[in-house]
Amino acid sequence: MRDLLQPLDHGPTSTATRAERAFLAALDGGCQVPIGALVSDIGGTPTLYGMLADLSGRHIVRGSRVLDLRSPESTGEALAAEIRSRGGSSLLVSFVSYPNFPAPQPE
Repeated sequence: MRDLLQPLDHGPTSTATRAERAFLAALDGGCQVPIGALVSDIGGTPTLYGMLADLSGRHIVRGSRVLDLRSPESTGEALAAEIRSRGGSSLLVSFVSYPNFPAPQPE
């Protein structure tokens, strides 16, 4: 089955998706959390951009890292660690204090 589906795989998209998903997973991001990740190749250098915000959108922590094409997951995890260290951890903890904050749902 893998050989049959291989022609449908687009390498750059697969690499970008792996980095973005690793970033989201490292921050326990889901539909309930204002979080985003995007790989962009503007200027010829694939870069992972990530952000995490509080529920009001007033406090936002943003960051970016050049994408390691050999290990896109490590790029996502490293950017998530940076976001956490720059205030993202306190944003994640604050979500549980919001009334009626929805429980995580299976993705």
